[in-house]
Amino acid sequence: MSSTSCPECGNTLSAKANRCSCGWLKVRKEVLTTIDYRCAYMHTGRRCPLPGTITPHYRGKALWYCRRHYQALDDLKAGESVLRDAESNHEHFLEEQRDWRRKLFN
Repeated sequence: MSSTSCPECGNTLSAKANRCSCGWLKVRKEVLTTIDYRCAYMHTGRRCPLPGTITPHYRGKALWYCRRHYQALDDLKAGESVLRDAESNHEHFLEEQRDWRRKLFN
C-alpha cells in the first residue's frame, strides 16, 4: 500500500487520504480563494453551520473550525454528533456564544 505524508504536520497518510488528524483537509485550490467564515467540518456532504473560530495552523491560512469540531478532529463519531447538534440547535449555540461574550465584558 502506498503512502504519503501530510503537508501540514508530516504524519504518514494513505495515498488516497483526504484528511489528517491535525486538521489538514485536501480541498481544491479554488475553494481556498474565497473567504468563508463557517466551520470547515464536513460529513456526508453536510457542513457545520457554526462560525469557524479556531485553526490548527499557527499562520491561520488553513481551514477554520468551530470550537466543538476543533476538539473532535481526531474522533469521527464525536464530530458527527457535534454536526447533528449544530444543525438542530444552531441558534442556541450562537446565542450561547453571545451570552459568554456579554458576561466577559460586563
